Amino acid sequence: MRTLLTLLTLLGAGAAVASAQGVNLRKVERTITKEPAYKSKPKYCLLVFGQEAKHRVWVVLDGDVVYIDRNGNGDLTEEGERLEANRYWELHEGEDKARPAVGTAAGIVH
Repeated sequence: MRTLLTLLTLLGAGAAVASAQGVNLRKVERTITKEPAYKSKPKYCLLVFGQEAKHRVWVVLDGDVVYIDRNGNGDLTEEGERLEANRYWELHEGEDKARPAVGTAAGIVH
């Protein structure tokens, strides 16, 4: 979840920069070309990058699963775009917040 919060923070910072440079974020294309079968009501977040907000990355939270459109093509069903929270995060006894599990995620050692 920390990754998702970081992404949302970056989105806010990016929106502020884009607004300052005159990009109208209301006109950014918001099409997801292919979505998986969600198990709950999904929560959507669109990240835009670049001075003209041309590169778009969808982040969709579906319960304990996060889908990240890593290559920006709008297809959330591709291999590697589905992350399960319980696979990368652990809740340790006596703690009320999850923290990264020891291991690897996308080739990054925690």
